Amino acid sequence: MTRRPGQVRHWKHGWIPLDDYARSIVASRGHSLPSKDGPGPSLDLRGYDDLSPGLQAKIGKKLEELTGIPEPKLAKKVQDNLTRLYQAGDHTQADWYGKEGADIAARAAGIRRDFPSSQISQDQLTGMIAATSAKKRWLENKDFAEAIARTLAADQPFPVDQAMINDYNAWATRRHAGLAKPHPELKPGTYRPSELPTDFAASRTPGMKKHINTDVVIRAAMIYQGDVSLDEAIAGPKQRSFVNNLMDPSDKRFVTVDTWHYKAAMQGIPIKRTTKGGTFNYTLEQWQDRDLARADGRAAARGYDFSQDMATPKNIGAIKLAADGMSPQSLLQGSPSSVAEKFKDGTYPWFVKQTQIVAEREGVSPNAVQAVAWYAVGGGA
Repeated sequence: MTRRPGQVRHWKHGWIPLDDYARSIVASRGHSLPSKDGPGPSLDLRGYDDLSPGLQAKIGKKLEELTGIPEPKLAKKVQDNLTRLYQAGDHTQADWYGKEGADIAARAAGIRRDFPSSQISQDQLTGMIAATSAKKRWLENKDFAEAIARTLAADQPFPVDQAMINDYNAWATRRHAGLAKPHPELKPGTYRPSELPTDFAASRTPGMKKHINTDVVIRAAMIYQGDVSLDEAIAGPKQRSFVNNLMDPSDKRFVTVDTWHYKAAMQGIPIKRTTKGGTFNYTLEQWQDRDLARADGRAAARGYDFSQDMATPKNIGAIKLAADGMSPQSLLQGSPSSVAEKFKDGTYPWFVKQTQIVAEREGVSPNAVQAVAWYAVGGGA
C-alpha cells in the first residue's frame, strides 16, 4: 500500500484515508509566532514605580509584618546583601542571560537545520524552556525542552488504536482540571503529532519526554505548535521576567526573582509567620530545612509519625508540607493583591526595584546583579 506523505488513514475494513480530521487540526492552529531569532516583544509586567501609592504602601506594610523591619530599613538591608554578593561574586556570570539567550537561539536554529519543515523560533524555544523549568536545573531544563521540540519537529507518524484513545480519554476525564481534554471525536488511524490535538500528541507520541505534571509538556507543545502565544502561555512574574531577560538582556525593566534571588536578597533576615505547629521566626533557608521542620513540631502538626521511617509516603507528604511548602514564593508573593489594579504579584515588584537600585549603583544591568547573586547562593547550571 502506498501513501503520500502526511496522509492519515484509519481502519475500517482496511486502511482508508482520513485526511479531513488531520487537516482540520493543522488548520486550527494559529502559528502566531514568527520564525525569527533576536529580541522579540517583551511580555508585559508592571514595575514597582507603575503601582499606585496605595498598593506600594500595602507592599511595605506586608514586608514589615513579615520581618518586623520598617520598609526603608529593610530596603537597605536587601540592597546591602545584593551589593555584597555581586561585588564578591563571579563576574564571568554577569552576561549569563546574553550567553544563554544565544545558546537557545543556536538550539532553535539547530532544530530548523535538522528538520527543515520546522519553523521554531528562539522566542518559542525560550517559552518552552520557561514552561518546563519547575524543579529542574538549568542544563536539564534546556535539554528537556529541546527534546520536546525535536520530537514534535520530527513529526513521525505512529499508530493510534481505539485502546489508546480510550485510555487517554479516561485519563483526561479523571483529571477534571488542567490542559488535557477528552477527544471523543478522535478515530483510530496512523497520525503525525502535528495532525493530532496537541494535548493528545504531547501525552501519547512515542519518545515524548515525560513529566510528573503532564500539563508542563502539553504547554510546551502548545507553544511549539503555535496554539498559544507566549503572552498566553507564560504566566506569573518570574516566568515572564525570565523570558524577557533571555530574549533581551539589555532591557532593564525586568528581573527574574526566583527562589535563589529571594534567598540572596533576604540573607540573614528572618521572616515571622504562624503556621501549623506554632509561630516561628526563620530565615528563608530555615523555613525549608526538613530537619528543623521535624524538630520544631511543624512536621508533627501535619501528620508526621516519628514511630515510622521518615521515607514512608505519609511522612514524606508531611515533611513536604512542613518544609518544602514554605517556599519564598509562598511567603512573599501571596499578598498583597488588588482586584481594582489587576495585581496579584505580592511583593515581587519590590524585590525587582531593590535589584535595579543596586544595578544602577554598580553600573550594570539588573539581570547581571541577579545572575551573579544566583551563582553565589547556589544556583547555576
